[in-house]
Amino acid sequence: GEEVATMFTVRVTGTAAFHDENHGAERGPNTIYSFTIDGVRFCHVGDLGCLLTDEQIKNIGPVDVLLLPVGGFFTLDTAKLDKLVAQLNPRVVVPMHFKTRYTPKLPIATVDDFLRGKSNVKRLDSAAFTIGKADLPARQEIWVLEMK
Repeated sequence: GEEVATMFTVRVTGTAAFHDENHGAERGPNTIYSFTIDGVRFCHVGDLGCLLTDEQIKNIGPVDVLLLPVGGFFTLDTAKLDKLVAQLNPRVVVPMHFKTRYTPKLPIATVDDFLRGKSNVKRLDSAAFTIGKADLPARQEIWVLEMK
């Protein structure tokens, strides 16, 4: 088949936040990036270390896919992750920034600590996924990418 190039515009919104719960006094500022591609709204919270204010939630807007650091220590404490997910209420949560077999010495948690007790987990047999508006699950799911 012949490949057809598709042109589209992506608007990226940066939302100021902090890398810790003391307004950046410990680890400095952080920027949350949200963007829409082909009708799907993504949010990458970066090295977020605090829960969000109502103003930040409004600036981020509705979220379909949330890229969430779940290892703790350098980012939001593992115990507060569920609260952050509830604040943004995405359809898909993609865990990131956690300890793997490739990073055994990092003082962060594995993805399993975040997944413990959750029944909405979908383990993908891939390090990548393709998603469109029609692919979004009706209820929130956590998609765990497979490190290759």
